[in-house]
Amino acid sequence: MTRIFLSYARQDGIAVQPIYKFLCVMGYSVWMDTYSLPPGIQFPAEIEKAIEHSDYFVACLSHVSVDKYGYVQFELKLALEELAKYPEGKIYLIPARLDDCQVPHSMRKTNWVDMFQPGALIKLLQAFVHPNTVDLDQVHQKVANAELFSPKHNNGRIAYRNGNYALAEQLAGQAYDEMPNPHSKLNEHVAAYAQRKITKFDLDRWVYTLKLDLGGHGRSVLAKGY
Repeated sequence: MTRIFLSYARQDGIAVQPIYKFLCVMGYSVWMDTYSLPPGIQFPAEIEKAIEHSDYFVACLSHVSVDKYGYVQFELKLALEELAKYPEGKIYLIPARLDDCQVPHSMRKTNWVDMFQPGALIKLLQAFVHPNTVDLDQVHQKVANAELFSPKHNNGRIAYRNGNYALAEQLAGQAYDEMPNPHSKLNEHVAAYAQRKITKFDLDRWVYTLKLDLGGHGRSVLAKGY
């Protein structure tokens, strides 16, 4: 099983949680100190061992972590030492910006992913598999089965129920960008249909495209249009 080490500043833990959950659902073995360090263990040695045995190192960067002294820098130093062992062109160290921080000089020649941009989780996934082999249907199925949603998904549903269809569409689109659950994408199109921005044919096509026609929500959309 592919092993991924997530490095981050403790203050960024909430922002890193969706990354951890998404990668676990995708079938990777993800090392994150919150879940991987048992109480009482000597964590410097454990961190060093985890980095050494990881197939990928994801450096979650922010204004906090870039300027922070301590174990974030210790982990990055170990990762750079591991990277030096790899042949040129092999992906190992992956910078993932959580905000518009400056990327450390040691990583500026490495292409990074902006986790605050749309579709960031899918783009991150491309680092672990060839870009052309990312099976979006499989991603949708795994995320939907795990019931992973962005917090904006429920906010969008509330906006829809309140009749604010434009806001519902916006929030559902943002929810999908933050966590690619097909139900969020469907809700985006439901809200667009409520505004007559798309036709019922377009809405039905999306239900089938997202393979949701067998689910309760999908059947409801096909029958009623909402």
